[in-house]
Amino acid sequence: MEQCKGITQRGLQCKNPAKAGHEFCSKHLPKIENIVEIDISSEESDIDTGNNTKSPSTQPTITPGPQNVKNTATLEAECQGLVLNATRKIVVLDDLARQLRRKQLSGAYTVKTRVKTEGRLFEKVMEKRENGKPDYAPTSATDLLGMRVVSLFRSEIPQHLDLLLRIILQKQNEVLSPFEPHVEETIIYVSGQKSERAKFTSDIKTVLKSFGLQPDDIQEKESSYSSVHLIVRLHDSKPENTTLLLPEDYAIPVEIQFREVFEDAWGEINHRLGYSLQRSATSIVKDDVSRSLIVLKAFTDGCASFSTNIADRASQPSEKQSPGPVKPFEFDLLSDLDDLPTKEKSAFKQADEMVKEAEELDEIDDSDKEKTQAAMRKAANAWLQAVKQVESLQNLDKYTKWKAILGGKLSAAYCYLQYGTRSSLKKAETLLLKLHKNNPDQVVVLQRLGQVYGKLNHHYLAIRYLESAVEILDDADKMTELWPPVEESTLRSTIPRLLSYQLWRDINSGVSSRESIIATCKRAYTLSLISLQASKDLDDDKRIVKDLNNAVFYSTRYLDEVRGMPLKEDEIDLNIALQHLSELEAKVDRKNIQWQIMDTLQYAYNVLKKSKDTELANRVIDAIWPGNELPVDTDVLQVIDVDERMALLRACKVLGLVARIYMKPSNRRAIVK
Repeated sequence: MEQCKGITQRGLQCKNPAKAGHEFCSKHLPKIENIVEIDISSEESDIDTGNNTKSPSTQPTITPGPQNVKNTATLEAECQGLVLNATRKIVVLDDLARQLRRKQLSGAYTVKTRVKTEGRLFEKVMEKRENGKPDYAPTSATDLLGMRVVSLFRSEIPQHLDLLLRIILQKQNEVLSPFEPHVEETIIYVSGQKSERAKFTSDIKTVLKSFGLQPDDIQEKESSYSSVHLIVRLHDSKPENTTLLLPEDYAIPVEIQFREVFEDAWGEINHRLGYSLQRSATSIVKDDVSRSLIVLKAFTDGCASFSTNIADRASQPSEKQSPGPVKPFEFDLLSDLDDLPTKEKSAFKQADEMVKEAEELDEIDDSDKEKTQAAMRKAANAWLQAVKQVESLQNLDKYTKWKAILGGKLSAAYCYLQYGTRSSLKKAETLLLKLHKNNPDQVVVLQRLGQVYGKLNHHYLAIRYLESAVEILDDADKMTELWPPVEESTLRSTIPRLLSYQLWRDINSGVSSRESIIATCKRAYTLSLISLQASKDLDDDKRIVKDLNNAVFYSTRYLDEVRGMPLKEDEIDLNIALQHLSELEAKVDRKNIQWQIMDTLQYAYNVLKKSKDTELANRVIDAIWPGNELPVDTDVLQVIDVDERMALLRACKVLGLVARIYMKPSNRRAIVK
């Protein structure tokens, strides 16, 4: 008998003798005893393979026997039906990917999608059944559709994960989510040096924790593979026209991956070459190429780590904490807790006095940070001990107990924020997240969370919590339940200002598109007007000057970015910016003002074409870096924060100076004309 030349719909060729002329060997499936894989679509980058450096030749061969012929034919039809329906639904993922690439994830390298092929789905089901899961069905697969977010740097993955989770869980209004608001599974893949593994895992856990999630699994790989996989479902996506008896609640699954660009490139190369080798190469070639792919992986791992190291150095924060020192809430906690028993009230009073002593110590000698930190640490512990005493009380009025616990823990979080080490900030984070879980609408808790994440340089998380706080400020019903009873105008003055600054820091912490910068400037400007009005209600000149400064800066930067573009009627125009500038000029004494305001003024004068104030530019440089020579290699510039760095470069531009930046201290140069 001649050998059958037929190809199955799953990409497999029959090698058994049979009559020639069969278009598909499935027409004589009862005679099949052995089939081998010959073709898998190279266009499908299977995102469920993880970091599999296993030699392609070791992949199992699918060998259904004659007794399974009928089931195999049914399985093929089931796979075909599911994939067909998934193909129809991928348009919603494609639309989301386009939106993300254009706006929300404009800083990402790319966002791509794929549908699992019929052949790969069939093979996966057969492999699962042969490996101890006899009931595994096509509907058991959780990666029928796939989306991958590829970041330039590993350090950007947490931020991109946060954005997608906000979309998936419908925590934002900018993008319509195509998913059910539920995460079915989360897996973290991580490797590399111990410190790299710990930091990546910690950052991912922080994002997940902020949504009330935790990883279902953490897998460490031998080679550096840092990735996060989410399993979600498309809503309103139950497949039609399949032979499957589907569960009532079945919806098409999507696996969303977050991966760094070098690791993604290696995965694509490994996938394409792996399947090519599996089809045609000899065992010697397979072994040689497989070893070479492992070497290539080592190179790409090194590139990934080195690029992340460069990015970390470029955005390394100074020892200064931004945005400025944290202020206590303006309320008297003790006066509102008269119902506390004497012993517990005394413990609260003692903790409060310890905080005041630490604040006074900082005012007397702000150069000795260790003393202040030690004093704040003791005060934080005192607050937590006092809270434990209250928590142990059985007969205390519930409302009084709630106020004492919330107020005491907020006070402890304030202490942790004040001495500002990373470990103390993580303690504040843990404390505040628990408070937020039990008190989701307490705006003061959201404010503190925003400040914690701002200091940890997780701008995306700071923005999210501060945005929630701003929304609550506009909800009269929720504001009636505010505790502690901080004056509403104070919150309206403070929180929008904090949010606008975090928005600003966020677009300056990475590569942002022009469209993103313009939108951020407009949002920050709007927030500065909210703060300004509240500051005027408080009749607080210091706050008014801060808010006028912000209004001038954000409106000026907006006009700088939209230069040459047609303006809409509702956009910021030149007259608005000049009006704010005039108000700021009237409020400040040019002989005795902060460098930040000098920077704003000289920047506004330059962009708005009012004048080029070289005197202010010189004063900005002297304030940031006093002295005749300005060494500006990157190592030296780490002693100043990003705002000071940008102000320094703006002042140099006004003065017609050229900044020459070198990597090594030995290559230092002064700024020269």
